[in-house]
Parts: sequence; C-alpha cells; structure tokens
Amino acid sequence: MSIIEKSKFYQNFKKTKSKVIELEKRINEFENKFNTSSDSKCPACGAYQFFVIETNPHPSRGAAAIGLVLRKYQCKKCKFEETKTFSTNR
Repeated sequence: MSIIEKSKFYQNFKKTKSKVIELEKRINEFENKFNTSSDSKCPACGAYQFFVIETNPHPSRGAAAIGLVLRKYQCKKCKFEETKTFSTNR
C-alpha cells in the first residue's frame, strides 16, 4: 500500500466515491420507476408502466348520467390490459 493510499484523505475519498456510486444506482432505480408518468403498477408484471390508453363514458346510461367512465389501461412492458370504472365527480 502506498503512502497516498494510507492517507486519511484517500480513505475518505474512497468511501465517498463508493457512496456516490451507490446513490447513483438508487437514483437510476427511482428514475426508472417514476419517470414513466404512471403512478399505477401493472397487476400482471409489477412494472410502473401501466397507462390509460382509452377513456369512454360508461355504457350504462344511468352510470354515465352520474359521471362514471371506463378507463382502459395497458402495460407498456407486458401489454396486459384492464378496464376500470371511475367517477368523474369529485
């Protein structure tokens, strides 16, 4: 081990460098998870790539009259599709 490698400065530098690498990895994981603009997790594969691809009024007149709509979701990763009913009234 050289004199430089024995110095406190170098030891702190090595610790900081490994910490930065670890944090960059965690940041990349979060970006991959959340940069999809989807807060919905795919029920089939678990990816956060479950997006609304279609929104239509509910086929039942009564349900449509009270503000219910059908939203069709599709996972960009595994192509799983699911339709959910939502209320447009808040």
